[in-house]
Amino acid sequence: MAGKLAIDVKHRDGTSASQNVIELHRVPVDAIFEAEFKAICMRPQQQMEIRNVYEHHVIQLINEVSMWLGCGELSESDPKALATSVNKSGEFGLFSLLADTFNRDVMASYASDQLLAMSMKDNRFNCYSSSVLLADVLSRLGKPVAVVLMPDHMLLAGNEYALDRTAHPDYEILPRKRLGQKYPYHMEIGVDKLTSVAYQWAGMRLYNEGRFGEALELTKRTVQINPGSAGAWNFKAVLHEMLSQDAEAIKAYDRSLEIYPGFDVARDNKRSMLLAALRPG
Repeated sequence: MAGKLAIDVKHRDGTSASQNVIELHRVPVDAIFEAEFKAICMRPQQQMEIRNVYEHHVIQLINEVSMWLGCGELSESDPKALATSVNKSGEFGLFSLLADTFNRDVMASYASDQLLAMSMKDNRFNCYSSSVLLADVLSRLGKPVAVVLMPDHMLLAGNEYALDRTAHPDYEILPRKRLGQKYPYHMEIGVDKLTSVAYQWAGMRLYNEGRFGEALELTKRTVQINPGSAGAWNFKAVLHEMLSQDAEAIKAYDRSLEIYPGFDVARDNKRSMLLAALRPG
């Protein structure tokens, strides 16, 4: 879901420039849940419980921001005034508040039915699920954000600052300009494309269950939505390999390494596959 958000741009001398209208995307939480629930065959009652837990934490975080900005309890605050205050506030302080609240109330080991069913997988509340939750909170508040993907990591990014290790108590807030220095292989996607990660997580669950064909179909959707993800192309290659589709596997490994030449996992996977093909019998 997308909406229009008007932002009053100020010149350096403090005078007001023309109103700029930007497009604000919302996190596609329903689509993310659907992908994950399907992969783990979750019963409808459990699905509702998890959705309720998720919504509880979203509202709790939004209320915390509203109180911090002096807009009062969320139930009494003016949504437009709150959105204006959010965008006028310093990102460093806003992100610090969210991270502090998040780690105090949710914590990295939080597991109450797992806010996003598949996102935690084996390591419970990870960078993906925390990025979804925090991005959803900020987008509902009218704050444009993006998610920065690496082959093994995710960040929640605003216009000026970004959160690193969002699920960890020792989180770090980086100036946006340092992102390229610390993660030269990073890639930004809008929050509206977070479904691509949900499909990949769901595909991994299906892969662990030996359902390679179903996992491949979901992973194809991942690379269609987010074609610049080296990790997704590597996983797609692995699935092709498991299905004895060697030519397609090579193409996917090559695409992964084209996106991220330093991706040793994809390089090692490709090498192992080629060596196995040379062995007799």
